[in-house]
Amino acid sequence: MDSRGIIFPSTYIEFALEKADEAKDYPPLKSIPTKEFTLGGRQWRILCYPGGKFKEVRGVGVYLELIDPDIAHEVRVRFTGELPSGRTLATDLTFGKYQKKLDFNGFEGVISHRELAKLQYQRNKFKIACTIVMLRDNRIDVPASDVGSQLDALQELGIDYDVVFNVGGQLIPAHRLVVAARSKVFARMLCGEMSEARKHNVKIQGDAAPFTALVKFAYTDSLPSNAELWTDDAVSAWGQLLQLSDCYGMDRMKSLCAASLWDATTEKTVSRTLVFAMDAKCQELQDKCEEFIVKESNLMEAL
Repeated sequence: MDSRGIIFPSTYIEFALEKADEAKDYPPLKSIPTKEFTLGGRQWRILCYPGGKFKEVRGVGVYLELIDPDIAHEVRVRFTGELPSGRTLATDLTFGKYQKKLDFNGFEGVISHRELAKLQYQRNKFKIACTIVMLRDNRIDVPASDVGSQLDALQELGIDYDVVFNVGGQLIPAHRLVVAARSKVFARMLCGEMSEARKHNVKIQGDAAPFTALVKFAYTDSLPSNAELWTDDAVSAWGQLLQLSDCYGMDRMKSLCAASLWDATTEKTVSRTLVFAMDAKCQELQDKCEEFIVKESNLMEAL
């Protein structure tokens, strides 16, 4: 399976060794632990050995510990440490069921005691920034959810639909329970006491293209790209969708439309965007437009 595009769980820990010049006085095997943290559903911690973990190496050791290694399969991580000097250490580690409790993994001698002694002139503190990234392990691969595409096919093919929206003569089949689950307005209209609840063919005022996009969002939770819009005027298209999503109480769609509308806005179209924002009662977008207009006005005055 191609791992490109997969986001692996990761965490960042910054460890500071106070009184760094006293590290040489620490005996080997005496560690200073960080607080436990969770990564990949498991508990971990970082252990710093100021006096080193082994007598043969006189320097600071930094190790990663899996708190409970009694697991059914191996866990692989990439352990990275960045030193104050800018030098970066990295290693891939494997933790498994048969790992001994004291078998820590990491870096020995990341900085010598001689170098540490110099830190007494630099606030006497040694910091190391650690990043831990979960790598692919030997779990069974689970495919990403495709429920959106499956529901989309159900609507596109008109399988067992029980309502048809008639928008300017264009017929859009749908399933009452699906759209009602996504919109309180649809729920009242199609499953409540309104007359539409008893009709198979429901007339909707407005343009078919934006309403089709709204119904598709109810099934797939996704919006068209700019290239898929029904007009080259992106501000107009996103403005219509913003108004529709507000009208039907689809808050997530409304936020996504507001973001897309703002991305399409320029100094020439900001006044139109402001009108859409005010009409849809989208305060955040309205504030951005007003701030943009004020800045442009101030810039023109300055010129």
